Amino acid sequence: MSGFFWWLAGRVSLLLETDERRAVLGDLAESGESGWQALAGMLGLVARRQAALWCDWRPWAALIVMPLGFQVSRLSARWAHTSAIYLWMYADNWRIADVGNSGFWCLMAHESGQFLWPCFLIMVCGLAIGAGIGICARRNTVAVGTLVCVVLAVANVAGIPRGPYGVNHAVFHLTFYRTIYPLIVHTAFFLLPAVWAMRWGGTKN
Repeated sequence: MSGFFWWLAGRVSLLLETDERRAVLGDLAESGESGWQALAGMLGLVARRQAALWCDWRPWAALIVMPLGFQVSRLSARWAHTSAIYLWMYADNWRIADVGNSGFWCLMAHESGQFLWPCFLIMVCGLAIGAGIGICARRNTVAVGTLVCVVLAVANVAGIPRGPYGVNHAVFHLTFYRTIYPLIVHTAFFLLPAVWAMRWGGTKN
């Protein structure tokens, strides 16, 4: 069992239950099929299993969190836009003389506190949403969680404020602060906690 298609079939098999995955991979190894045939068979089996799981009400109930997720994703984008201005001020405009200035450090501590509190709230929302999906979706957590994370990532990108930026043009003409930084904030404080909570919630069934 070697080659790209066999490797891909193995990745797809992760969507199956552990015992079934081992049995199917063993059968495929003994069948003598090519990697492409193994992949096609695995995709068909996974599609049938996922379709059966969606016949239950639980995966659909897990999608109830989507409106809240939309709001949190857009909040994350707007907050990242605001905090990017302060990050740019400190990261791109500090001077060696500021290191010995107590006022500089006091102001940085104050602004950092204002930054961390919204990030904490976004993280709590991510944990709550992820746990809800994991508990409701049960065995379909991977499919539902992937769908939710992709949709909310798109919502976050759509929520990033676009120009004109006025007096903040110096900040947002830089690709990092305009696009990359909001995605970092959304991933670190929302998506990763949500994925962790989905896995935790899935173990509670």
